Amino acid sequence: RSTPLYSSAASDVYKRQNLNLAQAPVLAALMVALGVEDKQAGALADAILDFRDEDDLKLLNGAEDADYASAGLPIGAKDAPFAAVEELQQVLGMTPELYRLLAPELTVDTDNERIEPAFATPAVLAAIDGISLEEAEQRVQERDRPALPDGQGPGPADRGGPRYRIEVRTVGAEGHSRSMEALAELTPGQPIPYRVHWRRYARSASAAPPADGESERPARP
Repeated sequence: RSTPLYSSAASDVYKRQNLNLAQAPVLAALMVALGVEDKQAGALADAILDFRDEDDLKLLNGAEDADYASAGLPIGAKDAPFAAVEELQQVLGMTPELYRLLAPELTVDTDNERIEPAFATPAVLAAIDGISLEEAEQRVQERDRPALPDGQGPGPADRGGPRYRIEVRTVGAEGHSRSMEALAELTPGQPIPYRVHWRRYARSASAAPPADGESERPARP
């Protein structure tokens, strides 16, 4: 069965780490927050920087063209910024499992390293504040708690536009799920009224199907 389509304001990207601007310690901290062992996280962070920088100088635990060739890979480091988060899968040492964890916390659609703590995901908050994921999750719960006992949680914030992140997910009877996520920009009045900046796809064999009678999540801007 399918869960309904929903979207969120494009400046939602400011709650994610910029894959082209974040430095190695921040990337490593983000991976550690997601459960990656320190040594592996440090090596992957260096490999990400080597993949995107223009030189062929290898960082301490990074990877340049010779390392990709030694691993039997036909294409080496890009030596240019990531055009899409999906390119992270080409970095030496990246696994499908880690990519599925890391990709939702990253973006290439901001022009600075600014993260909005008021909207940051728990993993990003843990990375930038140097706290555990559990503590970050607690902070997010407190952050989003209504100010009054009978109040409602915060609604979608108008943080600019007209970009929207869209996620579509389907879950099969055996628990297998497929999802597509995209960033679209609306341009009303134009011959082509929207532009898709990026899209990524994922498949999981471990997702559980929604329980019978589960309420559907309404579409929201």
